[in-house]
Amino acid sequence: MAKIDRIIRKAGSAKFIQDYNNVIPRSALDGATPFEVFSGKWKITEHTALDHLNEAAQENRRNANLRVWDELGPNLPDSF
Repeated sequence: MAKIDRIIRKAGSAKFIQDYNNVIPRSALDGATPFEVFSGKWKITEHTALDHLNEAAQENRRNANLRVWDELGPNLPDSF
């Protein structure tokens, strides 16, 4: 049983390291993955598109929060 646990842990950590090095976007790389930067596939247009998507998502969240507040605000107790 311990041998199986070691194999599973090794495979899991190998997958994590592979994903960490190649798949997971980095803020230090302006949202690019290390592989995209290394291979030269990351362009400023992708960064700009991500910025626009981020701004739109924040605006959508803000509007959703305001709608909830408009619905619940008048009914909240004063101590809230």
